[in-house]
Amino acid sequence: MALHLSGVIAVVTTGLAMGRAQHRIAGPRSRLAGRAVWDFLGFILNNLVFILIGLQLNDILGRLDGRPWWEIVGIDLALAAALILSRFLWVFPATWLPQLIPAVRQPSRFSPGPRRRSSPGPGCAAW
Repeated sequence: MALHLSGVIAVVTTGLAMGRAQHRIAGPRSRLAGRAVWDFLGFILNNLVFILIGLQLNDILGRLDGRPWWEIVGIDLALAAALILSRFLWVFPATWLPQLIPAVRQPSRFSPGPRRRSSPGPGCAAW
């Protein structure tokens, strides 16, 4: 008998439950060993992404063949500007909106109140 539930939601729910109960289930040595395994797995997956990007590079460069250099530079600058703008559009609301919700409000170095000299602010974090 199948329940026809989402496997992704089941994995996320299990991960949240295990993360919350890990201090009762596993000892410090097991948690340290598990952390090392997950750090290594993250390192491997990150490198795999860069390898896959590198394998696509010849195809991408082949499509750019024949275009003038100024067009390629223009596309690069437009992409860079879009990425920087999107980061600013994400960081400012992400730092200020939680301060508007009383249940999650915490004193923050990035709060929209009066600026302290030691706080670089969300503009520095976005850059």
